[in-house]
Amino acid sequence: MRYVFHPEALNEYTEAVQYYIDAIVEWIEVFYNRQRIHSTLDNLSPVRFEQQYWLSLQQPRAA
Repeated sequence: MRYVFHPEALNEYTEAVQYYIDAIVEWIEVFYNRQRIHSTLDNLSPVRFEQQYWLSLQQPRAA
């Protein structure tokens, strides 16, 4: 059986799918990868771990 979509309906469907894909990608990038804590990073978020790393490089080292 072959389905034939009206161009406007197909366009609306494509836009809806793209909207949900964009929302999922944004959630992953903004929350999941940046805010959630990681046990391999001493239970810090990746952003906080990186901030601490760069701050540690700026501090003078004791001799």
